[in-house]
Parts: sequence; C-alpha cells; structure tokens
Amino acid sequence: MFLPLLALQQKKITFKEFVAFWFSLNIPSNKDHYYTDRIDKDQFTTGDIGKLFAWKNGMEINGHYTKRASVINMQKKILHINHLKEGFELEYFTTHFGEIGAIWQIFLLHIIAPHIYPIFDQHVYRACQFLKSRQISEIPKKKVAILEYYHNEYHPFFKDACKQFKQPRKVDLALKSFGTFLKTHYAKKAL
Repeated sequence: MFLPLLALQQKKITFKEFVAFWFSLNIPSNKDHYYTDRIDKDQFTTGDIGKLFAWKNGMEINGHYTKRASVINMQKKILHINHLKEGFELEYFTTHFGEIGAIWQIFLLHIIAPHIYPIFDQHVYRACQFLKSRQISEIPKKKVAILEYYHNEYHPFFKDACKQFKQPRKVDLALKSFGTFLKTHYAKKAL
C-alpha cells in the first residue's frame, strides 16, 4: 500500500504516520457536536436523526426537497432504527431502508452500528482508491455500484486499517482529509 504525505521528497512512512499527518489537516465543523453528542446513544429520537443527517449534509436540510423527504421518511421509521440499534440485522435493515440513496443508506448503517460500519463518501472513496492503486478516481454514480464497493472493498479496507491504527474516527478523518486533498489541483503537483 502506498501511503503518501504532502511532501516533495517521499520517504517510506507507517500507516500511523499517515493517519497522524492527514488527521492533523482535518478542519473541524462548528456542527461536529451534532455528530459527537449523538453517535454513541443507545436509542435515537427523531431530532437526533435530523441533527445527524444535517451534520452529514454539512448544513441543515431545509430547502432540498429530496434530502428533506428522505430524512422525514427515516424519522418516521425511528422504531425500526432503534430496533436495529438493539441488535443489528442487515436483512431487516435492507427491508426497511433499502430505498434510500447509497451514501445516506451507508450513513444510516454507520449511525445505527458505528463500531461495525464506517462512514463513507466521495472523499474516503478517492483516498482508498489512491492508496490501493495510486490512481485518483471518483466514486461511481450508480447506487448498486456504490453499495457493492462499500461492502466488498471499503468496509474490509477500513477494518484492516483500524487493526493497524486503533482509533477508527481518526482513520476516517485522515482518509477524508487525504481524499479531499486528492480532489484539488495541488494533488497533481505534489504526487
């Protein structure tokens, strides 16, 4: 696995050094408490669901009709979400939440079972792909392709990464920072 730091001369580094460096470049949001105050709850309220998805969205979900409708639909299924928090069953999850878009479906998986399912988005996809292939690539467009990649590629990759570095949230934020960097024109110059 190729683990780069932002440097003109690359030396071989450990995964721990990679995570420490890219985590240090993470820019906290003023809404991070929407996530940190709720993620470890045993049961959610409908308000918790709204705040968690507002955090994931990067802002309150008021104007975007499709996103708002999706959150309202999940809030209506709060009993199913809390049932899954008590004992997760993927088949039950898919039956009740399979219609949700891929990224939000994966985020719902994460908030229900945060110690099993990592957060996933375009940035961590880009980072994972680069670390495996040294190629910058963008997340697939189709829901089925995203879900297949998440379950078959990213989830095992993340699990393995967390064996090396025992702090999943730091690994997630480091990958997000690195993947965000890869999207910039600076990446082509530095790498």
